[in-house]
Amino acid sequence: MSNQETIRTLQQLHKLCKAGERGFNIIGKTVNNRGLKVMLKTYAQQRRQMADELRSLIETMGGAISTRRSMRGTIHRGRIAIMTTLAIGPMETENVALKEAVLGEKTAVAAYQNALNKNLTPEAKALLEQHLVQVQNVNQKVNELRGLTSDRLVVRLFNSERDAATAVATLAKMNFSQDAIETINLSQTNEFSRRYTGEKAVTKEATISGGLGGAIWGSILGAVAGIGLMQFTGIEPFGAATMAGTWGLIALSGTVSGMLIGAILGFFIGLGVSEQDAYLYDASIKRGTTMVLLKTNPRRAPEASQIMRQVNLLSTAGAAQSGD
Repeated sequence: MSNQETIRTLQQLHKLCKAGERGFNIIGKTVNNRGLKVMLKTYAQQRRQMADELRSLIETMGGAISTRRSMRGTIHRGRIAIMTTLAIGPMETENVALKEAVLGEKTAVAAYQNALNKNLTPEAKALLEQHLVQVQNVNQKVNELRGLTSDRLVVRLFNSERDAATAVATLAKMNFSQDAIETINLSQTNEFSRRYTGEKAVTKEATISGGLGGAIWGSILGAVAGIGLMQFTGIEPFGAATMAGTWGLIALSGTVSGMLIGAILGFFIGLGVSEQDAYLYDASIKRGTTMVLLKTNPRRAPEASQIMRQVNLLSTAGAAQSGD
């Protein structure tokens, strides 16, 4: 493969990694589970680093990268923010978000595998082999988080080792296997302690996505309303010379109204997601010390999640009463 062909392959993967970064960031923003939020934001940071490494190699080979963003990707990420916000209950919110992560990682694994089947330069092949290992590891994790493997991965972040130990002991009393529990001290690992400070465009993306979705539904409702109006006899055209023109005007009004309502709704959803995420993520990085990961039967995953969540709630309430 010539250098130009290698560059084109690397450029495609760079675009994919940037999409992965933005995707993990947006789904990380939408979940309230602090442990899951930190994990997903860490994956966003990982993809950002991978994209930087690809860019460096591309530029070394004499190529360049495009900074243009895909409108399709923007709309899709905005839709994720809206869908997760409208989901009922934290578990359903996580399911919606993780479903998107699973689809994205499946695409990423396939793209890297296909790229490595090409006749790359030695430097490019070595880098992509390293990246593929990282992508496959993340792919495995998101499948476990989604419950698509034999066991589902449940994760929670605690503000102290004592709280984590309480959660582990409570899980043991409820017959969750100790061998399936992993405790990670964030001060002793870089895996989940690197702060992500990248993309912050969720409000804009949700506004655009909401406006487009509103325009589509508004045009449909407007068209139906116009057709219904035309079924009545004796009604004179208004706003246009003919009834067909009136129908078109009603449909257009529905489109514009739907777009405005959808954009406003998307803006406030995006704003709310951004503000809540900024608070939770900042608190998670500053105060979170210990992460507990449990692999269990998917049917018992909600029970395990509730047990660990309850420990966190009791700890927070106790700290508030003591004035801590």
